[in-house]
Amino acid sequence: MSVNKLKLAATGVLSLALLGATAGCGGVLPTEGSGEVRDQHDAPNGLADEVEDRIDDRLSTGDDDPEAGTDDAPSLLEMIDEYENVSTDTIRVMVEGDLTQSEREALASEVFEKSETDALGTILIVDASGDETEHSE
Repeated sequence: MSVNKLKLAATGVLSLALLGATAGCGGVLPTEGSGEVRDQHDAPNGLADEVEDRIDDRLSTGDDDPEAGTDDAPSLLEMIDEYENVSTDTIRVMVEGDLTQSEREALASEVFEKSETDALGTILIVDASGDETEHSE
């Protein structure tokens, strides 16, 4: 066998080995706490959907909350535009308008209280300014 044929055969074997190795690594998911955020937005019945449903139910029943908003001044919960899954215990809520730091803290407290779920550990709040703050119970 000539040197060129030997190099060609070795290159082919190496290529096949590399293809096999990359095919076996395709299903690795990031683990919680790895620093990578899992995209669970499309997951049915995720934590964000559960929290949103519970809060919407509470808002629709009137909840007799003394801090509930009126037509002129909506409650902080009514300002939430979207709920999004971030990880197994973290959700992100997007809010219309700008919030002060105390309003962000009050909103996070209301979401924790009204959602009534132990699975919720962290809420990320994003307002119209684009600033994101993290709140834990």
